[in-house]
Amino acid sequence: MNKRLIFIFFIINSFCFSQKKNISNTSAYIKKNKLDKAQLEIDAAVLHETTKNLAKTWMYYGDVYYRISTSNENHFKNLDQNPGIKSLKGYLNTMNLDTKKINTVRIEKNIKLLQKMLLNSGIQYFNEKNYMVSAQKFEASLEASKYFNQTDSIAIYNTALTYERLKKFDRAINYYEKLISINYKAETSCNAIVNSLKKQEKDEEAHEIVKQCRIQFPKNQSLLITELNYYLTKNDTESALTVVSLALENDPKNAQLAFTNGTLLSQLNYVDKAIQNYQKAADLDPNYFNAYYNLGTLYFNLGIDKMNEAREIDDDNEYDQIKNEAVLIFKKAIIPLEKAFHLRPKDVNTMNSLRQLYAKTGLNQKYKEMTSKLDNQ
Repeated sequence: MNKRLIFIFFIINSFCFSQKKNISNTSAYIKKNKLDKAQLEIDAAVLHETTKNLAKTWMYYGDVYYRISTSNENHFKNLDQNPGIKSLKGYLNTMNLDTKKINTVRIEKNIKLLQKMLLNSGIQYFNEKNYMVSAQKFEASLEASKYFNQTDSIAIYNTALTYERLKKFDRAINYYEKLISINYKAETSCNAIVNSLKKQEKDEEAHEIVKQCRIQFPKNQSLLITELNYYLTKNDTESALTVVSLALENDPKNAQLAFTNGTLLSQLNYVDKAIQNYQKAADLDPNYFNAYYNLGTLYFNLGIDKMNEAREIDDDNEYDQIKNEAVLIFKKAIIPLEKAFHLRPKDVNTMNSLRQLYAKTGLNQKYKEMTSKLDNQ
C-alpha cells in the first residue's frame, strides 16, 4: 500500500513538474526567439490547473504574444490574428495575481505601448472597413487605458463610430452615452444616438433623447430638424411651427424651412404670414416648384372664398365690388402658378389651375392654349 501511494505521488509530482516545465521552456524559447515553439508551450500552460493561476504564466503569455505582435518576421507575425489583444490579456491577468516576483514596471510599460498600438491598429482596420476587427482593437485599447484609470475619449468615440458602422446600435449608443457623460463630442454624440434609434425605428425613444439633448444644445440644427420631422409625422402643427421658427433663426436662408413654415402657417390659417414664407422660399430658390405652386394655390383658394362671399350678397354694387376683389386675387395666383408651370410644364394640376384662372380673369387666348395643352397630355 505504501509503495502504491509513493508511486501515485511520484506520478502526480512528475505531471505537475511537466506542466511547470512549459513555463521554463517558454522562457528559453523566448530568449532564442523561437516564438512559434514558445507559443505552443505557453498556450498549454495557461489552460492547465496547476499553472493557469500563476502570475508568471500570464506574464510569459503576455511576453510571447507581445513579441509576436511586434515581430517583423512574417512567419512569426502570422502565428495569431490578434496577438496584441492576447498580450494585453496576459499582462492584465498578471497584474491581478501575486506579483511579488514580477517586474511590474516592465509590464506596465508594455501595457502602455499596447494601448497605443491597439488604438492605431483599430484605426487602420477601420479605414480598411474591417469594422469587426477594428472594434475589437479599440475595446482592447480601452481596457489598457482603464488599467491606468484613464479615460481615452478618442478610443471611446472610435469604438462608438465603429459599432454604428456595424449596425450594432445598442453598443454604439452605450459608447456615445459615455462621451456625453464626459462632455467629449457631446453634441455629435446626441445626434448619433438619435440617428441610431431612428434606424431601429424607435422614434419615440429618439424623440425623448432629442428633448433631453436640446436642453444642453438648444441651437443644434440637426436636433431641431429631427424634432420638426417628428411633429410633422404626428400632425402636431403648432409644435412643428414652434420648432421650424427656431430652425429658421439658425438658418434664415434655407428655402425648404421657409416653405415648411409657410405650409404650417397656412394650415393654421395665418394667411398673410404663409404668403410671406412661400414667397421667401421662392426668392431663396427660384427653382422651387412647390413654393410657387403652394403660393399660387393659396391665392386661388382665397379668390374662391371671395367669390363665395360675393354670391351671398344681394346688392348688385356690393356684389360687383367683391367680385372684382376676387378677380384681383385670381390674378395674383396666376403669377406664381405660371412660374410653377415653367418649371414643370407637364404638371397636370398646375395646368388645370391655370386654365381655371384664365377663364375667371377673362384671359381667353391663354385659356384656349392651356386647354389645348391639356388635351394633348
